[in-house]
Amino acid sequence: LEQRMNAYRLPGVQFRRCCFTPTFEKHKGERCFGVQLHLTDREAYRPVETGLYLFHTIREIGGEEFKLLNEGRHLCHLYGARDILSENFDPSLAWARAEKDSTEFAKQAQEFHLYE
Repeated sequence: LEQRMNAYRLPGVQFRRCCFTPTFEKHKGERCFGVQLHLTDREAYRPVETGLYLFHTIREIGGEEFKLLNEGRHLCHLYGARDILSENFDPSLAWARAEKDSTEFAKQAQEFHLYE
């Protein structure tokens, strides 16, 4: 996971391997492995883009064993669309769409700003 995430060269973040042992829930007492996010530039860091790539990569690595609670309904509500559950989900396209939508919204909202 660490190597795959760092290979994306996402701005403002580096990934480091980590391990931990949960004290409750599903994996209580089991040694688990993952990544720690190390922010290198908080101005450049894009948390939404990072989350899209992280979800995509974990799902790819997990394969058939990867399961979402409630068939992913919570994730769909958070993301705003069901396409995040598609096997063909592309985080780069999703991020490009999010940037475009954000830019359009900022332009439309500008007329309602009371201050600069």
